[in-house]
Amino acid sequence: MDYSKVSDVQKIPEMTQACAKSSATRAIPSSEAAQRGLTEFSKEASDALSASSKAAINIQKYNPDQTHRFVAKGALDPALDILRNRILNQAGVYDDETIKELTTSVIKVDDTKSSKFLPAKELNIENFAITTDETGIRGSSPFSRKGRKIIAKLKDYGIKRVIDLKSDGDPVKSGEICAKSGLEYMKFPIAYDEKLTQENIDLIPEFVETLKKGDFYIGCATGMHRTDTALALNYFFNPNPASVPKLEAGTSKNKTTAIANKIFSAVNDICYTDKKRAVPRLSEDFAAKLGWDNLSQLLDEIPRRKAALSLVNKIL
Repeated sequence: MDYSKVSDVQKIPEMTQACAKSSATRAIPSSEAAQRGLTEFSKEASDALSASSKAAINIQKYNPDQTHRFVAKGALDPALDILRNRILNQAGVYDDETIKELTTSVIKVDDTKSSKFLPAKELNIENFAITTDETGIRGSSPFSRKGRKIIAKLKDYGIKRVIDLKSDGDPVKSGEICAKSGLEYMKFPIAYDEKLTQENIDLIPEFVETLKKGDFYIGCATGMHRTDTALALNYFFNPNPASVPKLEAGTSKNKTTAIANKIFSAVNDICYTDKKRAVPRLSEDFAAKLGWDNLSQLLDEIPRRKAALSLVNKIL
């Protein structure tokens, strides 16, 4: 929310509420659920908004030289968080406890002192990070000249398999390089523009099964955008993901939002043949291969996981 254009502090509560409604609506595809969430604000959310509004007005009163932007930022952002969560709660997307777990589930490498993969930082992998479920590591492609030296050492750090996301390169040769170091290899090629192909869709069940094994190193050219996309696909199509992935390529809220929207669009294209999401593209056999009870269960879960990804990455 851009507070810099607020000319009157009295209008901030109204703007904050409108922002909360707009962001929650984007997260909840069902118009009926969205409307229910937008019209049934809880007393807690209303009280929080009221208290924050008074705080902003008081700050403005005693600090007349302070800009509206900073007054609003400090006093009303907490109310915006509560409103967003309440909308999701009352729309039946997630309950309070789940929302709390989701918003605290992203693991930062510096805070992951217990992870067995933390010593792998010594390899100086570009854009190194431990996945949020702590089952593997991510980073730039290990198939450059420098990367090949890293491959030879991966096993010493608990890595058993490599998932290569680059669309170029010889998978046979890359597989041989990994085999020499005692590592399994999988090619899950994602184009540079991140547009997914039928090959990607067909490989999703194998890809998800490979990540379930854990102890993996996954990477694209830089270990950022395509790696975000791949880990998000695992999150959406794995029936029992351990955590919600963090979008590492998002260096700002706007960029993170753009990355998430691109992923959401890709997931929609995988699941449906039409923009209205009325005709499923996937089959019952596809859902069964992934471990879902049926295709409807998978498709019904997608909106909730979109909301969760948005919450965790703070883009609602």
